[in-house]
Amino acid sequence: MVFIEYCKGFQLSKLFKILIFATFIVTLFGSLKNSQAERIAYVYQNYRFVCDPADTLLTKKLVEKTKPALQILENFYGRGPRTIVTIQLTSSESSYHKYARNGVPEWSQAVAFPGQRLIVLRLASAEEVQQAVQTLTHELSHLFCAEIVPANRFPTWLNEGLAQFLSGKRLSLNDKMLLANALTLKRVKRLQALEGLHDFSPVKARLAYIQSLYAVDYFVRMHGRATLSKLVQNLGRFRSANRAWMQTVGYDALDFEIYWYEDLSRSYRWLVWLNLDNLIWLSMGLLALLAIWLVRRRNRLKLQRWEEEEDAEPKIEDEWENFKLS
Repeated sequence: MVFIEYCKGFQLSKLFKILIFATFIVTLFGSLKNSQAERIAYVYQNYRFVCDPADTLLTKKLVEKTKPALQILENFYGRGPRTIVTIQLTSSESSYHKYARNGVPEWSQAVAFPGQRLIVLRLASAEEVQQAVQTLTHELSHLFCAEIVPANRFPTWLNEGLAQFLSGKRLSLNDKMLLANALTLKRVKRLQALEGLHDFSPVKARLAYIQSLYAVDYFVRMHGRATLSKLVQNLGRFRSANRAWMQTVGYDALDFEIYWYEDLSRSYRWLVWLNLDNLIWLSMGLLALLAIWLVRRRNRLKLQRWEEEEDAEPKIEDEWENFKLS
C-alpha cells in the first residue's frame, strides 16, 4: 500500500511539473503573439506606418514631417502608389535586421521590398527624424520606380541618383573633394559599372552614390527636372532603354555618360587641392619658400648695413692728410 501511494504521489508530482511547464510555454508564446499584435498602425493616404507602442510619438512626428516629401514624389511621378505601402519602423539594430531579413548591408538605414510593397526603416530617436524623412523618401522613390520601369531597363546609377535627388540630398564639399580625389587617382567608375553597388564596401559604395547623384544633378542642369520625369516615364513605356533616351533627349545613354564624365573632369579636378592632406603639403611647401626668402632678405639687409657702416667710417689716409695740413 505504501508503495502504491508512493507511485501515485510520484505520478501526481510529475504531472504537476508538466502542467507548470506547459503553462510557461503557453504564456511565453502568448506574450510574443500579443507583443506582435500590439504594434500600432497609422495610415496616411496609401502609406501605412507600423510601430511599437513606445514609438508612437516618434512615428506621428515622422508622418507629419514626411507629408511634404510625399507630395514632391507624387508630383514628379505623376501619381501616388497604386496600393498600400507599409513602412515598418524599428528602433533597434536586431529588430531592423529581423524585419529586413538580414539581406541588407551593415551601413544601411532602410531597405525597400518593391514586390511586397514594404519598407523597413530604422529610427532610434527624435534627433534622427529629419534624416529619417530623407531616407524614407529615398526608399519610396525606389518603390515608385519599380511600379513604372522594369528592373532590367532601369540602371542602378539612375535609380539611386534619382532617389537621392528627390529626397533632397545634394553634394557636400566633402563629397566633391572625394570625387576630385577619385578623378585624380583614376578611381571613378563608369556609370554602367555601378550595378550591384549594394554589395560594395562602405567606401566604394559612398563613391558610387556620389557619382550617381552627380549624374542625375548634371542631367537636371542640362535638361531640367520635367525632362528627367519624362525620361523615367519613357523608360517604362519603351522596351529599349536607348530608344527611351533618344525620344527624351535626342541621344543615347552612352553619349550621356561621355558628356557626364567630361563635365565631371572639367568641374571637379581642381578641387583636389582643397583636400586636407594636399593643403598641409602645399602649406609646408609655401612655408619653406617663405623661410628661404626671409633668410636671403635678412642676409641682404645685413650686407647692405655693413657697406653703409664702412662708407661712413673716415679713411686713415684722409685723416693723415688733414693732420699734415694742420
